[in-house]
Amino acid sequence: MKVKIVSAIGGSEELLSVMPDNTVSEVKELIASRKRIPPDTVIIVFRGAQLTENQTLASAQVTDGDKLYLITRTVGG
Repeated sequence: MKVKIVSAIGGSEELLSVMPDNTVSEVKELIASRKRIPPDTVIIVFRGAQLTENQTLASAQVTDGDKLYLITRTVGG
């Protein structure tokens, strides 16, 4: 399935191919490698709630065409 990754800052969108049984952690790794940022700085929000690392997309009720919001937090001071 394809989901839209929407950057919370700037609003840029890109499509990401994922499987329903992918964990949020796996999705973070995919996004981080595309954006060239550390995966531990990535937060994914769906329907106003932050998704947890071991949650699958299916358990979060993410379906084809849904939007996941990407928040990147800065490391350090």
